[in-house]
Amino acid sequence: MVKLRAVLSLIDFQKKHLLPFFVLIVFLTVTEAVIFFPRIFYASLGASLAAVFLAIWQFAYKNLSGKSYYNFLLLPLVFVLNLYTFLSIWPYESRLNMALLQAVLFSGGAFLFAYLRLAYFYFVKPYLYKENSFVNISSFGVFLAFYFAATSSYASISYGQFLFFNLPTWTISVFMIAVTALVTHQSFWSEKIAANFYYLLLVCLVVAELSWSMTFLPVSHYVNGLALSAAYYFISHLAKIKLAGGLTGAVIKRYLAFASIIILLIFLTGRWI
Repeated sequence: MVKLRAVLSLIDFQKKHLLPFFVLIVFLTVTEAVIFFPRIFYASLGASLAAVFLAIWQFAYKNLSGKSYYNFLLLPLVFVLNLYTFLSIWPYESRLNMALLQAVLFSGGAFLFAYLRLAYFYFVKPYLYKENSFVNISSFGVFLAFYFAATSSYASISYGQFLFFNLPTWTISVFMIAVTALVTHQSFWSEKIAANFYYLLLVCLVVAELSWSMTFLPVSHYVNGLALSAAYYFISHLAKIKLAGGLTGAVIKRYLAFASIIILLIFLTGRWI
């Protein structure tokens, strides 16, 4: 690790404000290339991860301790990994699917660009950084990263990958626990909420139970992924409100009512198998 830091410290971009554009170009180029050349999937993934890592390293390595640096690095790396997992299960047969995939990739690129630009302001131009700017962009990234992971997990069941590797369906819960723990930790950190192990564990266990239960529903994996993402969004927000000391009965009722309506609409408008 020390040698890696020594090597990386020799790489010093003078025009750091261009790094978000550099990452955006690399990300869009290599993800588009995967569509036409699937064999370069892992090389493309490595290039995207390396570009994100290098950009944040350039912004942060002279400014922060290791712990804070990893907090900044966590969300974009998890986001890229889950987006590539989602990319691996997306069908390319129709023009509509290709158009939707382009929208997903450009949304991913927009998130990475906005996140890295905020990181640049935070580390390099702090006088341009607005307090709590990471909250909104982190919420957007966390939701998308969770959706990509959930949809990919349900797709792997739909396409028989779990049967091919002789894996029980409950292993989807183990994967979702890991994803939930990472994105929830980052969400707490971005909103400056003191990390609480028991609340983090509670959110993970609820999501694990829901993810396993929803494998029995005869719906499209896209519908399952979206419903689970909506459920996670409301559960995690209730946990954050509780830790911030603002949770009341009225807030719980409002969130439950809103979450129920959203999830019901998802299932009513989704495609059933």
